Amino acid sequence: MVVGAAGGRVEGAGGVAVDVPAGALPEGTVVKVEPIATFDLSLPTPASFPFVGGLRLILGGARSSSGLKLSVPAPPGARSTDQVLVAKIVQLPRRQAWDLADIAKLVDGRYRISSLPGGIVEEGTYSFLRSDGTCVSYVNVQYNLEPNAFYLQGALPFVAVAAGEQQASLPAACASQVLVRLVNANTDDVVGAISVQAPGDPDAIFFSPAVVSVDQVSPVIVTSNVLSGGQLDQIQILFSKPVRTTLPSGSFVTVKDGAGFTVTGQVALEAGGTIAVFRPDTPFRLGETYTATLESVIDTSGHPLNAPPIAFTPYAPQALSDLKDVSALKQALDKCAGASCSTSAIDAAFIGDTLFLANGVRRADEQYDDPAIPTRLVAVDTSDPRHPVLIASNPTTTNPRALAVVPAAAFTIPGVGPFIGDLLLVAGGATAPELSGKLEIRDVSRCALRPPDTTCLDFTTLKGFKLLSTPSGVTPPPGVPADSGVPLQVAVLDSRNADGSNAALNAYVLTVPIGVEKVDLTKSFDAPGDSSPSRAPDGVVRGDFLDLAVVKSLVVATERVEQAGT
Repeated sequence: MVVGAAGGRVEGAGGVAVDVPAGALPEGTVVKVEPIATFDLSLPTPASFPFVGGLRLILGGARSSSGLKLSVPAPPGARSTDQVLVAKIVQLPRRQAWDLADIAKLVDGRYRISSLPGGIVEEGTYSFLRSDGTCVSYVNVQYNLEPNAFYLQGALPFVAVAAGEQQASLPAACASQVLVRLVNANTDDVVGAISVQAPGDPDAIFFSPAVVSVDQVSPVIVTSNVLSGGQLDQIQILFSKPVRTTLPSGSFVTVKDGAGFTVTGQVALEAGGTIAVFRPDTPFRLGETYTATLESVIDTSGHPLNAPPIAFTPYAPQALSDLKDVSALKQALDKCAGASCSTSAIDAAFIGDTLFLANGVRRADEQYDDPAIPTRLVAVDTSDPRHPVLIASNPTTTNPRALAVVPAAAFTIPGVGPFIGDLLLVAGGATAPELSGKLEIRDVSRCALRPPDTTCLDFTTLKGFKLLSTPSGVTPPPGVPADSGVPLQVAVLDSRNADGSNAALNAYVLTVPIGVEKVDLTKSFDAPGDSSPSRAPDGVVRGDFLDLAVVKSLVVATERVEQAGT
């Protein structure tokens, strides 16, 4: 929604909303709000502060000149005395942490921003965390610190990231003596502290006259994009404050490869001197270890940068066969026929850092390591590609042969209600022994949690399925093709509305020799209490198809057509 100078209210799915004060945003700013759930969080909520709602605020990069009033529907049983902290997850150099952004009160059945000093003025993902009974008040501390290099920590598990001459409010137990610690973000060493008395009344704020400050601080490296191990077209290094170089050439970054040869490239300081960028003349080689050294770098006061060389290795592509080097994954993927064994999977799909493997059998005589609990569907955590970890498996009888995913699906299920989560589509079947072709629809949202949820592929994840073929001699259910066949490919047409919800969500399955079968995923969840849900696909195009894909809003299939003389 476009918000003008007059301000206004913007609502999103699930009842989340933001009220924009008049004049807070530039004319023509596009504002969106989207609901979030606990599985969207990359960090567990602090103890004694459970998640009761949240939203993702999108401002198109704009910054508000005054606090925005975010709100979410309050859960049943909410009370006017509830204390709700509105926080966001911030990335520190060594860990993630919860940063207090504002507080909320119950107003007309909604938790609505009540406003701490400063309030919420920028886009981000905000969680509403309700105190489970602890009386919470606040201490407001002024600080004048080097941006990004420090954070403030009180007695409760929330931080305030220092970013220039500002102030921050930290939560505390009511009437407690709070030790506010100043922490070096790069080492987690406490470099200073002040003691402040928290007010005794809930939500009261004590404004400390003391100013937390550190003088004579040399610049440090906060982070660099090379630490992710991803494929790079340039190196970016973020400093704790603006820097410059004393070298006349300006080439203060030297990069060498594993053999010690210098990598030529262009060096520049950007973002007011807080980011150094090195752009190589030739791309970095995957799997090669490089070292970047910075020299003759000082801050505006002349304090030198003291930083060791940065070593990095862009990840080289890995084959699925590498998973056999992890004992738990080898055991899960092993399938043997006689004296011959294989750890190969038939298909793979990713949602974020989670790898899903279709580990069905290709031959009737193949056996799993534990035939009583066959690991036909497997989830793997690849957060560190060099050390994959088995998350979970499922012994589904579908004999998976093809996978597809729908990240962040959002639609309304007829007779059930709204669904928001990640979907895994599992197509499978077999000719010997002959099985019904089947498409499973699974909610695998929990597989994205870190640390991994080992139950994220259990029986509760199956939300519905469709039958795509029928074994010989078996009477097909209504609408299901009577032919035998095996699904080999799945493609998804996923179009979205402006709010991110699914406008259309269809799966197309290539089933040989039947053809291409369509399944409307929004109508394929089994409704509670429905003893005879439809198992038929929503459409069938018969033909001898060889390949299948979705290109924007088009479904493209390659068909073999027999002609005379060929």
